[in-house]
Amino acid sequence: MFEFGFGKECVTPKMGTPMIGQVVQMPCDGTYTDLFARALYISNKRIEFILITCDLLCLENENVDFIRSEISKNTKVDINKIIIHTTHTHAGPAVTNIFNIKKEEQETAKEIFKKIIEAGTKAVSNKFTGNLFHGKDYLEISYNRRYIMKSGKIELHPFKDDPDLLEPEGPNDPELNILVIKDIDNKIRGIIANYPCHLTSLERYNTKISADFPAYAEMELKTKFDNDDFILFYFNGTCGNLCPVNVADKDSAEFGDGHSRKLGKIFAASVMKIIDNLIADNSEINFQYEKIRIPIRKITKKMISKAKKTIDFYRDFDFKPFKLSEYGVEGHLNKEVISADELIRTDYWKNMAANELINLHERYKNDDLVEIPLTAITIDEVLILTIPAEVFVEYGLKIKKKLKSCFKAIFILELSNGWVGYVPTGKAFLFKEKGAYEVQLLNSSKLTENAGSIITDELIKMARNLAKTKENKK
Repeated sequence: MFEFGFGKECVTPKMGTPMIGQVVQMPCDGTYTDLFARALYISNKRIEFILITCDLLCLENENVDFIRSEISKNTKVDINKIIIHTTHTHAGPAVTNIFNIKKEEQETAKEIFKKIIEAGTKAVSNKFTGNLFHGKDYLEISYNRRYIMKSGKIELHPFKDDPDLLEPEGPNDPELNILVIKDIDNKIRGIIANYPCHLTSLERYNTKISADFPAYAEMELKTKFDNDDFILFYFNGTCGNLCPVNVADKDSAEFGDGHSRKLGKIFAASVMKIIDNLIADNSEINFQYEKIRIPIRKITKKMISKAKKTIDFYRDFDFKPFKLSEYGVEGHLNKEVISADELIRTDYWKNMAANELINLHERYKNDDLVEIPLTAITIDEVLILTIPAEVFVEYGLKIKKKLKSCFKAIFILELSNGWVGYVPTGKAFLFKEKGAYEVQLLNSSKLTENAGSIITDELIKMARNLAKTKENKK
């Protein structure tokens, strides 16, 4: 038996709040769905921990540390056993800064942080006894968004009908893992779901707040379980190079609230399918928390000199407006929009990138190491791993392959306990001169090129240590 506790607080911002998740910042003027911080307390009387998932793009490490510290003070739960995840919705408020634009709204951020703290605190005070079950299914709603072109370059979100298309640069991961929480009356109270997919269903120039398809999946499941208090705790997997757009399907247009609703129904149906074949978990919990430090990529004097010249050149420049493609659905002959590949060659982007490089240099010139908090949790035969980055799916698949003999289910929660940017593969960096922006040296992609291998190897080691601990207790 376990002790569980739920906390849920609305973090929808006031109208007019700037949104984050796209290159062009716009104030919100409505909502498709509310945004929430959903907190889950789990204890077996020996070990207790809190999982919180927030309908936000990302949270900086220092903000996460503050929130965790406050929850720990309120609940007495060890700060290292508090995990804060962001679902990475691209239709939420600005609570961090990206692309060298001052996007963070301080007052909005403070209110949201307060609500996350309240959710975490409430989870510990609202305890009930129950059991935990796990299961999995395979769901094809997420696809690799990076394509190799016949010209030899990599494009992010290429036009679907581009004759230069060759093949996806990498795989996807269709695995959906769930943990089902039932009370002592066998009633389903909540479900933890882990699936890798960028939450980018809304239009590029959308101005409506939305938690994307997980919100609609929760609505569907509330109806199916006839329980308005049911909570879906959605945790995004390793989806740094995955999204809901299927480039191979030239007849579809995977964007807009309608598509988000469609994905929610499909997701909920897959969850319901799993529920018919659940496996019970006993209450054996093991926990390991580590911090490693990884350097950023080298910034040379030559790079700084070039960036300064670029900034000087564009200082009084009148940047031309542009309209970014809706993830490649318009067609490559459409001259009214530009592709993601064309975006990074615009004057606007060149100026932004130069400013980011200078800021990165100033921030890390005395200490080029970035702190990376990692967590490994085992619950019986289930493994939960956390990473504070947008991780390419290849690393998630590698972890699952290496550890599949040790665990029946593996949950990998990216963007947990911070945000340190993208972690691309070594293969992706081979294309860095002809590649998409995930490998460009920006605040959103700054770690050394072998960061993915370092993080992956450390998590595998932590998981194996916990597996040994479990075996020794038998």
